[in-house]
Amino acid sequence: MIVVNAKSIRLLVFLVALALPCAAGVSCESASTHPSSSDADTDTDTDTDTDTDSDTDSDTDSDTDTGNSTEGCQAVDLLFIIDDSNTMESEQQMLIDSFPDFITVLEEYETVAGTQLDYRLGVTTTGISTHYYVTGVPGAISLDGKDGDLLFPDGSADPWIDGPGSTVESDFTDLAQVGIYGPAYEMPLYAMQKAIEKSGAGGPNDGFFREDALFVAIFITDEDDCSRVDDYWDLPDVTHSCFEYPTEHNLTDLTTFKSMLDARFGGEEKYAIVVIAGQASPDGSAPCDYGDDGAISASRLESFLDDHINASGQHGLMHDMCEAQLQGNMVAALENAMDLIEVACDDFIIE
Repeated sequence: MIVVNAKSIRLLVFLVALALPCAAGVSCESASTHPSSSDADTDTDTDTDTDTDSDTDSDTDSDTDTGNSTEGCQAVDLLFIIDDSNTMESEQQMLIDSFPDFITVLEEYETVAGTQLDYRLGVTTTGISTHYYVTGVPGAISLDGKDGDLLFPDGSADPWIDGPGSTVESDFTDLAQVGIYGPAYEMPLYAMQKAIEKSGAGGPNDGFFREDALFVAIFITDEDDCSRVDDYWDLPDVTHSCFEYPTEHNLTDLTTFKSMLDARFGGEEKYAIVVIAGQASPDGSAPCDYGDDGAISASRLESFLDDHINASGQHGLMHDMCEAQLQGNMVAALENAMDLIEVACDDFIIE
């Protein structure tokens, strides 16, 4: 039973860092880059004009000469990319059971303008439609996925959920039950990219992403990312997994997805990435295995966060799926996700 090990200690240290933001250099950095209302700039102009009206020109010029920009997000677009392979039934249920607590905190969050956060929820899966050949097996094997298409709530004209609202929890419960018959060759990063690409005019996700909203992607999977954009590829056998033989699987370079995010949203301060997946053990082995449950070390997703999203910022978070499975819920995972959302929302700048 994996309870206290190097991975758990690392996770504990990370969570403590979230609780003590100055130690992690997150909140303190925000304080230094987001001026308070006490006019931290050093303007020495004393308003020496002699207007004789009774007002005393008491405004303290709380902006820092940043033009017409507004600090802090007023809206968030959350995209859940949920693994729909045949080992994910219990994880989907944990997400659904823990979701009400997440929404409660999300709706209690107060923006820097003192308003309630306007949020939007979309759900897609990790499945991408593709074909491949296996040595010795006649014909191509087909995989059918959602390809980044957002799922429609019952009775909705749009493939997303707008909140706050009285039906948010029930609508999300329906959407999050994505099933367990999707491709076992999970491509969460490519699914995110396709969901974003399909949000353009006339696309199936048209209208989901708002230009003035913080974008947050939340990946939920028990395996690693196997994203590749080619089709009709070869495998020597069906057990030749992408995470064991990455160079043979022609996986898409991780910089592609970081560049796509920057180009679409205008910079890394406009988005945040949450990964709930198996966190790599120090020796690289699978961190947990509980029969049908368990999680494979998502080292590629972890590298996407460490080497790309968090290389120059702190808008990426990984929570260990094994811990969630041991606890039987995703409450802590979603609490950590909300902590990150608050930091990213405070850092957000509307041009």
